[in-house]
Order: sequence, then C-alpha cells, then structure tokens
Amino acid sequence: MADETNQETIDERYIVPGLARGLQMLQSFTRDRQEQTVGEMAKRVGVSRSSAFRIVYTLEACGFLRRIEDSRRYQLGSRVLELGYSFLAGKDLIEVATPILRKADQCAHAVRLYEDYSFETYTPDTPDSMGALISLVENDRREACVVSWGFYDSNVASIAAPIFNATGKLEAAVSVSCPINTYDQATFSTQVRATVLAAAAEISRGLGYRTAKAA
Repeated sequence: MADETNQETIDERYIVPGLARGLQMLQSFTRDRQEQTVGEMAKRVGVSRSSAFRIVYTLEACGFLRRIEDSRRYQLGSRVLELGYSFLAGKDLIEVATPILRKADQCAHAVRLYEDYSFETYTPDTPDSMGALISLVENDRREACVVSWGFYDSNVASIAAPIFNATGKLEAAVSVSCPINTYDQATFSTQVRATVLAAAAEISRGLGYRTAKAA
C-alpha cells in the first residue's frame, strides 16, 4: 500500500481550516506590511470579519500577534521570532551547506567549505590564514565576492564568496577553483562567479540571513 504522505493530492478531510487561515494571516505580514487591522487581514485571507476576529484573538492570546497600543492595528508577536530562531539555531552549517554545494557543483570543479583548512602559500600575496582570507573578502565587499585569476598560483583561478548567519555575522566562505585554462577570464568572472554567489546566498538564507531593505 502506498504511503498516504507521498500522494500528490492533499486529503481535505485532515485539514484544519482555522489553523490554515491563522497561518495565512501570519504570512500576510511582510517587510512592507508590518502592521494590519483585523479588517485588512480578513480581506487578504478571504474570511468574514467575525471569523478574522476570532483567529486574531487566538493568535494574540498565544503570543503570535501583538496589538499596537492605543490602536486597532496588529503586528507579529515575539512567539513568531522564537519559532524562527529556535529552528535556525538548531541547524548546523554543514547540514545547510552540503546539499547546496552539491547542487552548485554543476561547474564540475572543486568546491571547498573552509573549516580547519591548512592554507598553503603559492606567492607572497597568497593569504596564509582564515583571517587573511576574510580580510580579502572584506576588501571586495562591494562586489560580494573575490575573483582570483592566477592570484594564488599562475595556473589556478578561484572565486570565494562569504556566508552570513542569522545575525548578519560572517560564518564561513564558499569557494570554487579550477585550472586557469578551463574558462576564458570573461566566462569565469561572470557565469562561474554567478554560480558561487548564488550558492553562498542560498546557504546564508538557510542560516536565517536576510539582506537589509534597500533605501
């Protein structure tokens, strides 16, 4: 007998409508919509005001919504943040990064996750420690990553991009390297660079990092 959880269709008999609508209400809050009235939530979820009031009342009582003082508007409560941070705090960097790096390996060259890495110097300018590597990444912050075309070795090209955790702190770096004659410099600096940046950004999102809102 096939496992029911593997079915492509959802059996509506097991859905709890009130819970589903409550979750939809929480999801209706966004970066640009941080405060809402009961009426606004009712309209976005597609329920009557009386139903919306009961759902909002329940969410407020449980700490997932908070009424703004001296107003009829609500915002997300502290319990929402607790859920997110509790989940992310239990996620290991390796757990988040491994499937993403495997997917990023489409460029068919070495991908390295730096941790307890023994740096070997090739030229006087080669970084010989994690601190030196991070320093290089900081200098290239505006470009979001470091592209090395024969920097470590005259025959090696590499790209490194930073990974940030939920607090915005630099957590690690993801890098890809290959023989310098594998790509022309333009392709390496655009297509391969984009792949590395996408992998680093996805790992950062998996750790809870969110970029600041543009001004």
